[in-house]
Amino acid sequence: MGLVFSKDENYNEQDLIVTPTFNLENPLPIKEDQKFFKKAEDLIDEGFTILEDFKQYTGCNSLIRRAISQPSNESIRSAWIAVVPLVERQIKYFEFSNYISSFFLPGIFNRICIRTDEIEPIDYLVQHQSLVKQFLDLMDIIVMFDTIKMETPDLQNDFSYYRRFVSRKRDGYDFSKKLFKQGDGVKISLFFAQSTPMLKAFVFAVNDFKIKSGLEHKYILKTIAVLANVCTNMLKKKVFKIGSIKLFCIRAIVGLILSYDQLELKGAFNPDSPIDLKNSLTLLKNYQPTQYRLISMIKFSKHFNDNTTPNHILTIFDN
Repeated sequence: MGLVFSKDENYNEQDLIVTPTFNLENPLPIKEDQKFFKKAEDLIDEGFTILEDFKQYTGCNSLIRRAISQPSNESIRSAWIAVVPLVERQIKYFEFSNYISSFFLPGIFNRICIRTDEIEPIDYLVQHQSLVKQFLDLMDIIVMFDTIKMETPDLQNDFSYYRRFVSRKRDGYDFSKKLFKQGDGVKISLFFAQSTPMLKAFVFAVNDFKIKSGLEHKYILKTIAVLANVCTNMLKKKVFKIGSIKLFCIRAIVGLILSYDQLELKGAFNPDSPIDLKNSLTLLKNYQPTQYRLISMIKFSKHFNDNTTPNHILTIFDN
């Protein structure tokens, strides 16, 4: 696979403008990455399995309402039988976010992030293209998970009902099996209370990693910005012929922009942002079929509507 290095006249001097084309279909890990790559690939596979499961999640709100408004042995037991497996699924989603924090993110950032100004971020990324693909897979999973969560309002109600029911220890029910550790109930509840829980978990993990590793914040931001610009440049060049890869790249860009927006004090949309916002957001806007949920994630992100956001960025989605 060849690398294409080119400057884009739309960038200013501060922008991260070296943009290669990456192999995002079948990149092979270099020898030093193979051990981590294999373990990380298992986690990525689990993430996509969780997404498929989450898409099928149907809450038991009607059964819960009936158990509360028309309490009887039958209605209460029906709600309990329905809610337990749902909570077990929620715990798997929560545990996956913890695996990202404890294993995936530290391992991959230690391999793809520079630690000195003497090396360009792109140099590390070119060397570790299989890990770049895995990191973009993570962005894809985060974005898809959070878009599904936006349309699954029963999550919190199911979990809250389960916790209340267990705390009351109703006679005739076996509470010996603990679905989660003591103290994790609050953490799980807070996780699903977020509008974008997986993104929030990722941002928290990045900040935690930064403290523990001593990696300077600017190098993490540079890596994220470069990846966003690489993906944007590849879409502009029409490198991909397969529609699913194009949409994957669009979702990855959204995840990278949202991550940068959360991690950078001034956000991702200020005039000094190194991300090629005009082109990346235009690509998102023009993608067919229209990705309404992804557009909403950008429009309602932390800093998109700040006073510092240029008008030409604010109005991209207007027409």
